[in-house]
Amino acid sequence: MSQPTQYDMALMLESAGDFRQAFKIFKLLLCSDDHDRGDILFHCGWCLENDPSAENQCALPYYREAANTTANSVCRMNSLFRVGWLLMHEKNYHLAGMFFKEALAMHQCQQVHDGLYHEALYWYAVCL
Repeated sequence: MSQPTQYDMALMLESAGDFRQAFKIFKLLLCSDDHDRGDILFHCGWCLENDPSAENQCALPYYREAANTTANSVCRMNSLFRVGWLLMHEKNYHLAGMFFKEALAMHQCQQVHDGLYHEALYWYAVCL
């Protein structure tokens, strides 16, 4: 049986809720070209957002860069949603709404992910 890759190890740690350790591995993977950079950036943001010892807002630059660099449309839409979510919780409703709206527009051009679409639609309406 083969050894799990660093990426697989990071995903396992993330799934187990060990966000700090998963973040360290994902951060190292940013130096590699083996995976979609946007996907790795998204996971970095997710780990920071969910690590109780980290500031949620530290995830914003990772999510923003993920949205701009990923080749995966679901990752892009999810990154836009996460930025909107974090900004909304900072009571920056106008800017949060802009990110939710961008996620909605993306889905309207190409059916990306219905669940994310409905979540973005609901929270966009809340931000209005």
